[in-house]
Amino acid sequence: MKDLISEMRKRKNENRCAGSGLPRRPQFAARLPFFVFRFSFFAFLSVSICVHLCSSPPALAQEGLQEIVATQAAGRAIVYVARDGIVVATEGAAVEPGSRPPLIAPLSRSRVVVLFGAVEWLQPGTGRPVVRLDREMVKLTGGPSGPRLTEEEVSNDIEALGVNFLEKLRETVSLVHGELPLGPEDSLVEMLIVGYAPDYGPEVWRVRYHIVQDFLRDGFYRTRVLRPAYEQLYPPEKGRAKTMVEVRFPAAAEPPELLDLVRRDDSMILRMRGASLEIARAVERLKKDDMVKTVTSDAVAFVRAAVEASAQAAPAGTPREPAPVSLLVIREIRYEWVIEPAERPELAAEEPAKPRTPGAPTLKRPRPPQ
Repeated sequence: MKDLISEMRKRKNENRCAGSGLPRRPQFAARLPFFVFRFSFFAFLSVSICVHLCSSPPALAQEGLQEIVATQAAGRAIVYVARDGIVVATEGAAVEPGSRPPLIAPLSRSRVVVLFGAVEWLQPGTGRPVVRLDREMVKLTGGPSGPRLTEEEVSNDIEALGVNFLEKLRETVSLVHGELPLGPEDSLVEMLIVGYAPDYGPEVWRVRYHIVQDFLRDGFYRTRVLRPAYEQLYPPEKGRAKTMVEVRFPAAAEPPELLDLVRRDDSMILRMRGASLEIARAVERLKKDDMVKTVTSDAVAFVRAAVEASAQAAPAGTPREPAPVSLLVIREIRYEWVIEPAERPELAAEEPAKPRTPGAPTLKRPRPPQ
């Protein structure tokens, strides 16, 4: 399965070393017009995706399943590849009440995933636990402590990760039988895979999951998730500057791209530069298209100040709670949180130890009498 990803990496290397004439991707993922979400879709999903008993198959009716509710993760992710580390930050966007910020989950010691879209699924009244896709991804890989996939598989086989995640997503989405207002280019779920690949270096992949719905009868649909689409966002093609990657979901969400603010000397950037020498150095590197020479501590100071300032901002006369932000640094041998999210999926995904039944057999040797 990793042949596809290996071939894409190989072509990217060939393009950087000698122009091969292969098609080149746009530099900024947020400008791609492949998904323009209708906000009615967010309201439709998060309120409920109804499965009416009157139109449900007998098996569903017997289970008493009435609806499945999906919660969206919306906002933006910023990736700054510095000299000796990768800074990954997220900022939430309140596209609707109850929406979540983009979710970050570790895949290994040197790779993380950022999830957007329908990331949390609940079947009210069934007693079944909430399905959180970030936790499912940690369970799939084992996270940084004990991967179920080997470190090499997690680092190299992006396609295997995408397909294994697809299986869990299909299991959940198969319960959706109402019509969803999604076009063929609209993503139900998106993820960024960010980190270091052995013998390759820092990279960023975008993986998108689209759906198709088959009409069966009287407003009852069969919903299927297609195989994921892969796009390498970093490193860029030959001739393109190595600069920040910024991705938003949905595409129309505010605020403006951070790199645009840097290039036009926005007032927020000028205030940040004046407040810190570290930030000033990072901004200068960006303006000179020299990002990869930035010291990681400078990159952290800049990205942190930018997302925190943006999270506090609101239109005049519009009170707003600060948007939730998260930030971590990935190095080749470990990752470390700088701003932790409200819930860390690698901790929540760990199953608590089962209490031992009194009198149960044990392999522990009794202590000799003192």
